[in-house]
Amino acid sequence: MQRRDVLRLSGLSIALPTVSMAAPPIASPQPTTPQPSRSLVLIELKGGNDGLNTLIPYTDPEYARLRPNLAIAPTRVLDLNDRVGLHPALRPLMSAWDAGELAWIQGVGYPRPNRSHFRSMDIWETGSASDEVLDQGWLARALPIRALGDLPDMVVLGGDDGPARGGDLRIITLASAERFVDDARRLQPLDAPPADRTPALDHLLSKRSITSDPS
Repeated sequence: MQRRDVLRLSGLSIALPTVSMAAPPIASPQPTTPQPSRSLVLIELKGGNDGLNTLIPYTDPEYARLRPNLAIAPTRVLDLNDRVGLHPALRPLMSAWDAGELAWIQGVGYPRPNRSHFRSMDIWETGSASDEVLDQGWLARALPIRALGDLPDMVVLGGDDGPARGGDLRIITLASAERFVDDARRLQPLDAPPADRTPALDHLLSKRSITSDPS
């Protein structure tokens, strides 16, 4: 899945809303309808990212000196303050920044960092220290299991379980939201006659109906 597709689909229900199953007061004559609570949407962009050309220290003279061919000109930078700004391609994020709904965190890391990409991803997904190995992801440990009947606790779109791995969360993983919707629309009830029905298929369907009859 391409990064732009992830951002475009982020408006969909990537994570299903959870519901509160709190019991109604004893004196209440009406059953309490479960109310939706907050949902967590986690967007993980795996792959390479030039951090210094994403959140740009455009007023630091060393930035331009050390990046003669890569530096973004100060006139093109979307300034956040008098020290750093965004790459011009990130202009759609500025409205959220101006509304106080977006924050940038610099220098995220951990002591004694491991130089392996794969081990670093494992550390990020499990929230472990650099000298320990954990089986469960940090999201699997942090999120409670909800009593949602047949509903999943989480939907993963275009990736693996990542930080939700190794726990008891009920997870549905979709390679593509569009393909899932298209496949669901093509599904037919078992009793609906297929377009390419043959005598052999008729025989199998009749046997299925006989063996599935509870009487």
